[in-house]
Amino acid sequence: MQAEIAGHISVQQFRVALRLGDPMTVARCKLYLALSLVQTGHLVSARCIVEHQYRLACSAPVLDTRLISMCLGIWAKLKYEYHKRRKERMKEVTRPLQANSASTICNDVVASCQPSPGNTQMSIRHTASNVFPPQSNI
Repeated sequence: MQAEIAGHISVQQFRVALRLGDPMTVARCKLYLALSLVQTGHLVSARCIVEHQYRLACSAPVLDTRLISMCLGIWAKLKYEYHKRRKERMKEVTRPLQANSASTICNDVVASCQPSPGNTQMSIRHTASNVFPPQSNI
C-alpha cells in the first residue's frame, strides 16, 4: 500500500519536473518510480527504467554521481528481489518432489517389512534393495 502511494507521489513529482525542464530531476523521479515498482513486484518495468536512467547518467556531459549512486542502489535492490523470487520458486518446485519421494521410500520399506503369507516372521532382508539402487562390483 505504501509503495503504491509512493508511486503516485513520484508520478506527480515527475510531472512537476517535466514542467521545470531539468533532465536530472526528471531522471531522479523516474528512479523513485522504479523503486516503487520494485516494491510492488513489477521487476521487469523497474529494470528497464533503471537501465535507461543509468545509461543516461553515464552519458551526460556532466556526471551526476548522485544519480549514478541511486541507479546502483536500486539495481542492488532489484537483484535482491529477483534472487528472493527465484529462491521462492525453487522452494515451491522442490517441496512436492521431496514429499513424494519420501512417501514412496516409506511405502517401499513398509511393504518389504510385511510378513509374507504363511510366514509369521517379518523379513527385512529386501528393504535395502527396495530403497537403494543396486551397487555394482568394480
